[in-house]
Amino acid sequence: MTLHLVRNSLHPIKNLFLLPVFLLISTYSLHAQEVSTQGTEFYTVFMTNGSGEGADHNELSIIVSAKRACTVSIQNARTSLYYYQNQAVPANETRQFVVSLASSQLTSFVGDPEEKGLRITSSDTVSVFTANYGKATFDGSGVLPVDAL
Repeated sequence: MTLHLVRNSLHPIKNLFLLPVFLLISTYSLHAQEVSTQGTEFYTVFMTNGSGEGADHNELSIIVSAKRACTVSIQNARTSLYYYQNQAVPANETRQFVVSLASSQLTSFVGDPEEKGLRITSSDTVSVFTANYGKATFDGSGVLPVDAL
């Protein structure tokens, strides 16, 4: 009878031991959900601002920020034959790439899917932002790396 009482009184101690284990596991799983905005491969689309005849601004600014010196390339997402831009980004600096809709040949025809995707690659980790503006309008975005999607 005494052995049975001692065995039952140990259950709270076992539970007390398991509590830190469960807390550790749940904390680890919370940290596993963090998404980084830095990477070496990104995809974005050409955001046009304005519509129809006389759209006032058909350029997309791509701003790349780097902690370490690297080379950044921007090309058509489907094929690099139509559009390609390459630029060095010094350490702890940003560089702006300006993509013109006319020069990039990222055009579409009525009834066809639009081919306005851009692939951005880097030789080291960077952060990428895009922006364009028009009369009384502004579009901007932070671009997530492929690893974060």
